[in-house]
Amino acid sequence: MGRLHFADNQDCVDLLEKKPHRVFPMLADELALPKGTEEAFVRKLSKEQEKHASFERPKKATELEFSIKHYALIVTYSAQGFFTKSRVAMSADITEALLGSKNSVVQEMFRLFAPKSEESSE
Repeated sequence: MGRLHFADNQDCVDLLEKKPHRVFPMLADELALPKGTEEAFVRKLSKEQEKHASFERPKKATELEFSIKHYALIVTYSAQGFFTKSRVAMSADITEALLGSKNSVVQEMFRLFAPKSEESSE
């Protein structure tokens, strides 16, 4: 039986994960900014990765679209909704952690400063 050969996809994996200026770390950085936006994320990512062999902006891309050349094909992503989904998920995680704190000061501070929607979920 012959050996199977697989394309080396490490360049693409690095584009997605490698710190500090790749897709996921840059998304996390932009999410951490109080006024971070999906548009700013794509703009910064595009500027940082413009020469990367696995990154491209489609010719007719919206301001929220970018493409990554995976081993088999090019996939175009839209950043629309990235922040809403991520902030909601992070908010739920933070809410659970802070409300579950054994430190009563942390619990009380969170109750005082939490957004209304999170306070009312108790």
